[in-house]
Amino acid sequence: MSDVDDLVAWLRRQLDEDEAYARAASEPYPYRDDQSIGAPEIGCRWQWVAGENWTPAAPEPMVNEFVAPPGEGCNLATVETWETSWELESGERVGHRKMPNVAANSMVEVRSTWAAHIARNDPAAVLADVAAKRLILAEHQPRSERASWDEDVTICATCRYDGGLDWVAYPCPTVRLLASAYASRPGYRSEWRP
Repeated sequence: MSDVDDLVAWLRRQLDEDEAYARAASEPYPYRDDQSIGAPEIGCRWQWVAGENWTPAAPEPMVNEFVAPPGEGCNLATVETWETSWELESGERVGHRKMPNVAANSMVEVRSTWAAHIARNDPAAVLADVAAKRLILAEHQPRSERASWDEDVTICATCRYDGGLDWVAYPCPTVRLLASAYASRPGYRSEWRP
């Protein structure tokens, strides 16, 4: 396997890992009535909720230090909800309502800066990011060309030329930039830098 193949394979593994974590974090409410209804394909969206009625509490870092007033709890829950009910001892099903899944329950003094960051990077956002990066990677594929000096070169099929007469070698700067977003992860090589 060449260094180019190593880079692309490594980058694809990073995207696969991000997708797997986001899908795992998109679990539906476990006690839903219809167990066949899972998480949405696009992933769950998270929101902060507070108070007895779990009112959405948008973190405002420039306005409030914490999501909920000091001493009061807040929860991180899915925006998506699932139909649920419960049974009385007689077996009668009562109390239909829609329930979100809860990622964090009864948290006190959650800083608005952290909470806003968490909500903005929910599973749905991560899955959309992974999908976009995969489309970019698919757009920037290697292509063999015969150079004027009678040598085969591998170029980027999308970038092709650097504005002059020089080929843009594959992996192109775009692919290298995509990989650089994961530079802190194990396996990233310094020679892959853009």
